[in-house]
Amino acid sequence: MDLAGYRVYYGSSPEALSESVKISVGLQTYVIDDLEPGTWYFAVRALASDGSESPLSDVVAKTIT
Repeated sequence: MDLAGYRVYYGSSPEALSESVKISVGLQTYVIDDLEPGTWYFAVRALASDGSESPLSDVVAKTIT
């Protein structure tokens, strides 16, 4: 599998990661702007050049104040 990038999934519930952003290989930092205050949940999948995706990572939480 050739790594093509990552997709970060996020949302306001760990069961509903309804938003996502694709990140290119080599990018070391990415900021998701305009998150409302509250707890946000994030998980990641690796993307292969053939279009397949890895299983979803563990979900982590971040509280925005």
